[in-house]
Amino acid sequence: FGEGTLAPGLVADQWGRDPGGQGRGMASTACAPAASEFWFVGGGAIAGRQTRIVLVNPDDTSAVVDVLVHGPDGLIDAPAGRGLVIKGEDRLVVRLDVLAPGVTATAVKVLARTGRVGASVDDEQQAGLATVGTDWIPPAAAPATKVFIPGIVSGDGARVLSVMAPGGDDAVVNVRIIGPDGTFAPAERSKIDVSADSVVTIDMAPVLDKVPATLELTANVPIVAGLREFFGGRNVQ
Repeated sequence: FGEGTLAPGLVADQWGRDPGGQGRGMASTACAPAASEFWFVGGGAIAGRQTRIVLVNPDDTSAVVDVLVHGPDGLIDAPAGRGLVIKGEDRLVVRLDVLAPGVTATAVKVLARTGRVGASVDDEQQAGLATVGTDWIPPAAAPATKVFIPGIVSGDGARVLSVMAPGGDDAVVNVRIIGPDGTFAPAERSKIDVSADSVVTIDMAPVLDKVPATLELTANVPIVAGLREFFGGRNVQ
């Protein structure tokens, strides 16, 4: 931790490498400050995929946390994610396939009723017997009517955009691509309709044309969004 004049300049990151097994690969994520609310967009709980929500309580007193899961059909009834007690200076790992088995795409809200927590989400996926990879899902920006998704890299493979409308109202999302040759609205994927409290996924690779880009999403109501990138043209879900 940083104190005094050192605190404003302190940053931290965690990374790991697994050379074999289902989690083969290298993954890293920034260590975000503890807070009372987080959004993560892009997890799943189908066969061959494992998403884990890691909750850490940095304080001396216990924290009570709800993990709320939204899927393609709206908020999922997952009582096992409500009222989770994390003791002081302890951690808890929650598996998404326990809360919402069989759900292909999710948006997860971590809400601390009392206290505060640090939250991260680890995602692993296989295609048959082959490991697709492992990575940490970064926290999504707070719900807003304009969301930017930067850092989309060039190359083959799916670029799966997930958008969720958390405010109880349907969302109409306009999509623009910011790329090396300027900004434009893709003809085939310029508009996405998202029902209230539900998650919509769409592969943006056909309109990104294998070039680096940023997505600009503008909606009539606040949304949260995330993007999963795959390399080598593997089949994904």
